[in-house]
Amino acid sequence: LRGGDRMPMLDALPDSPYYVLVARREKAPYCRVARASFDRPLPTMQVPLAKPDADIPVLLQPMIDAIYARSRYSDDIDYSQPLAPPLKPEQVAWLEGRLRGETEAPQPAPAKRSRRRK
Repeated sequence: LRGGDRMPMLDALPDSPYYVLVARREKAPYCRVARASFDRPLPTMQVPLAKPDADIPVLLQPMIDAIYARSRYSDDIDYSQPLAPPLKPEQVAWLEGRLRGETEAPQPAPAKRSRRRK
């Protein structure tokens, strides 16, 4: 979400503009919470499978990159337009550098376990 209310959580969420949440059905409402941000690659998440299969790591960023390229969003989205709600000045500077191919994305932060309110 770039606006509105976040999902209520029992534990404090890490400081991050976005999150990726993954829950195992039998442990819900407990979930794994990972930080996400437009200026970092999406984290690799352990996705639960049905027993007896073990969790598998899913590389989210390459998957999203492939969907973006295949769907040709760059042909339809004018990235020169400001976002609503607006970005902070340092975020705008990073984004402009990224669009020019000058800025590298840092590594994603590790996930932490949290519990979502019902």
